[in-house]
Amino acid sequence: MDVSNFIFPVMCIEQDFIRIEKTYDSLTTTMKAGIKNGMFRDLLVIDLIGNCLEIENALKLHGLGFLWGYNCFFNQKVKIKLIPKGEPYSISFQEVKKRAIKTLKANKGFWESGGNFNEILHGVEQAKNISEIIEIIPC
Repeated sequence: MDVSNFIFPVMCIEQDFIRIEKTYDSLTTTMKAGIKNGMFRDLLVIDLIGNCLEIENALKLHGLGFLWGYNCFFNQKVKIKLIPKGEPYSISFQEVKKRAIKTLKANKGFWESGGNFNEILHGVEQAKNISEIIEIIPC
């Protein structure tokens, strides 16, 4: 099993940031700068039922779209291949909740800029399953 078999949407935790990816296609599509800036380095991907996979990094496969994906800023939209650190494993809901809260608090300034940090944090703290955590975190 790899991430393509996970149940989407998935939660992605990298360093002190958390994001939600709605589809496998959105997870494996990015800008070239994202790879260069380490967006996929040491990424943790968690699906709705607690399947978890640690990603070491990502490898650019090819550009996407007109002009091979390049835009006027000389960045490139690309398709990537995720490079896993090991095999998928199960993670408990309590561990997911703990990591999500820790990550939100670590990047509080970012989440406060949206004006709803306390709402998001409270929602995650009150969540009863992974699906509820994924629903409360803005995409």
